Amino acid sequence: MKKISHFLFQQINNFYIVLIIVTMFGALRATNFNINLISSKLILALICFCLIFSFDRSRALLTKLIRLFLRNIKIITFIIILVIPILQFYILSKISTPIGWDVGGIINNLFNRGAISRYLSLNPNNQFLFFLLYGYAKAVKLVDIQASSWIYFQLLNIFFIDLSIFFLYKAADNLFNKRIAYISVYLYIFWFVLSPWIQVPYSDTLMVLLTSIVFFFYSKIVLNKSFSLPNLLFLGIFIGISYLIKPSSIIYVVSFFIIYFLKLIINKNYEIKNKIRNIAITFFSVLIMIFSFNLFVQKQNVINYDQNQSKPVSLFISMGMRGTGGYNSKETQMNEVLKTPKDRNKYNLHQIKEQLKEYRISGYVKFLIIKHFNNTDRGDFGWGRDGTPQKYPDNNSERVTNLLRSLYYQQGALSNNIRFYMQIIWVVILFGMLCVPKNNNSTKILILKLTIIGIFLYLLIFEGGRSRYLIQYLPIIILLSSTGWNTIFNKYKLITKKY
Repeated sequence: MKKISHFLFQQINNFYIVLIIVTMFGALRATNFNINLISSKLILALICFCLIFSFDRSRALLTKLIRLFLRNIKIITFIIILVIPILQFYILSKISTPIGWDVGGIINNLFNRGAISRYLSLNPNNQFLFFLLYGYAKAVKLVDIQASSWIYFQLLNIFFIDLSIFFLYKAADNLFNKRIAYISVYLYIFWFVLSPWIQVPYSDTLMVLLTSIVFFFYSKIVLNKSFSLPNLLFLGIFIGISYLIKPSSIIYVVSFFIIYFLKLIINKNYEIKNKIRNIAITFFSVLIMIFSFNLFVQKQNVINYDQNQSKPVSLFISMGMRGTGGYNSKETQMNEVLKTPKDRNKYNLHQIKEQLKEYRISGYVKFLIIKHFNNTDRGDFGWGRDGTPQKYPDNNSERVTNLLRSLYYQQGALSNNIRFYMQIIWVVILFGMLCVPKNNNSTKILILKLTIIGIFLYLLIFEGGRSRYLIQYLPIIILLSSTGWNTIFNKYKLITKKY
């Protein structure tokens, strides 16, 4: 059994590396790197930057600046974290406008009982998010009658995004060390906190916070190595909330069970009684959270929920097998026409079988490879692939306002500059993920690697087709990449400072 466990660990490492290499290949050939799409000024700036740092003096100056930064990293990071919300608020004050997609369907109908009842009956996975935003809007309404203004929800969104920094830092520090914690924070800041997604107060960004919190409580349990009832209960509660908002987000739970089981086979002194007790307490609190919310939905009178209208899982599998593997309006509309869950499942299963017959084995494998590229190739998380273009709220002639709108609106003339920048960061992050030591079979690394494998496989089976679905997994992606970059820094002694 020990040999089997070691063999499986080896296969996890091998499969992980193959998937990251394939993902890197897709990212390097993504349209976000098309030079024809970015502005000539940005190209000129990049050329000048490369020329400047080709000189010895410039490189020496850069080295001094890096050393200065590392000596004062705590205070510099603190200042940056204070400045970020100010920048975010300033940007939103210039560009705030209603967003379409599912988030528009929720926010625009918060107080429209008929419309929101039908929407949530069709999409019950958004019920928790609805009640969260509904409660928030009611609270805001106490101080401002315009509680449905998008700026309020976008401010809540940046609160979720920014609070994630703290929990991500603490989780990385507890699980690994302070250097990895700082790397995690800066990868997250450079990649996401000022991205166009600050405009979208949807479950994707909320899941970044919740996943960070889950790993924070998990890291406290791992760090303390002692029984802590509050940590276990909170871990279960936040896993439960994550499941209620996005069931796909808790793939890490499956990874936990698999890796701990394999570790138990290898080491019979693996404190089995303590592990079973901890799992039981966490699992119990997950069930309590889910049961409590479902009971609340049954008793509340804000919406009329009809569970017979809900879209079945089979629909998302069927959509994931067609076109780009993403949303399919034709299949969705057909499911809405069919009256009973049995009819919808029967129709979807028929569509799945017919699609598999049409593909055959070779065709389906080819489709999955292309779909994986669609799921993971774009570092901007597919900004502009969903929904409709943002509408200018006014004809503002202010230069800064127009510049920010051209950068942040998906149809903006300069929006490809942000896409290009985010694509560079995505490649940097993938390179870090690739450099995680292959022979590192620690429990936490194996859990993270297996979770990444699970994420990629899940997105291949279900609706995907664009990289937006990766947002919910940002903490896991960043933790792994930070570990890889820490390995690079150690190997080449690029950073010798100990925090």
